[in-house]
Amino acid sequence: MTSLYDPRIKMRHLQAFASVARQQTVQGAADTLSLTASAISKALSELETIIGKSLFKRTRKGLVTTAEGEQLLRHVLPALGLLRDGINLAAGRQQKAGVYQVRIGVLPTTAAAVAPLAVQKLQSGYERVEIKVIAGTNMELLHLLREGELDMVVGRLPDPTLMFGLSFESLYSEPIIVLAAPSHPLTTRPDLTANDLLAYPMVIPLPHTAVREAVDTFCLASGLTSLPRVIETLSDSFARSLVLSSDAVWFSPWGTVKRDLGAKVLMRLDINTQSTTGSIGLSLRAGVEISQSAQLMIDAIRTQARLWRES
Repeated sequence: MTSLYDPRIKMRHLQAFASVARQQTVQGAADTLSLTASAISKALSELETIIGKSLFKRTRKGLVTTAEGEQLLRHVLPALGLLRDGINLAAGRQQKAGVYQVRIGVLPTTAAAVAPLAVQKLQSGYERVEIKVIAGTNMELLHLLREGELDMVVGRLPDPTLMFGLSFESLYSEPIIVLAAPSHPLTTRPDLTANDLLAYPMVIPLPHTAVREAVDTFCLASGLTSLPRVIETLSDSFARSLVLSSDAVWFSPWGTVKRDLGAKVLMRLDINTQSTTGSIGLSLRAGVEISQSAQLMIDAIRTQARLWRES
């Protein structure tokens, strides 16, 4: 009988490969899997020897999959997720009896919008609800989603290359806007232009995130090719505190600061950033049956997104 795959490939090889792809470091993968870094390195080396190709290349960002590694990853992540689902179903561990369990991934830049409201709605309607909310970058959360560690991800539409094995449902669209404290000199400056921002520290999202890509595109189109003073963060609380206590300006998704704008705690600077508008929505595993708990949360998120758009 012909084997469907190379029998030398073991589960430890695939788990190590998937974890390094997510963490982008051997040590990070080792910590996640509770193994030593040498065990991870050995598993990767064995897998590359079996396949006969290099699966990772070293960059300033860390270990990034090669073209061959990316091809393998597209199949390994969904397969690991489905395998985990099957084992949990067979063992009866998929869900506690009478308890609604949901695992949501949220981007920090969207966490303040519809997700908290949807969680409140679900908890108020059912007596026993267990909800796990994990924040991270698009890449981190989508890896967890494919592996079955999350039921859904709420966030900005990611790069299409990250969406293999997944589906995306748009809920609403929002721009990234530029904010400052009410006392900031730019709030009253006439004929404000993007170049005026260069005189002040600029708070922008971290590299390799969907919101940062939108900000970079805006800056390039506006002629801001060199930013002299930059603070990179995905922490809304840090950015908010910094802006309110200094002359820094902040590039933030509109939904993140909607309430602060309404209360005039923060002021939107009169700069046209419409080109940064992006779709916010739900990412799910394509072709995978959704649990009753996850469906209830999806319905709550859709309801809150509609109310959010109309408010």
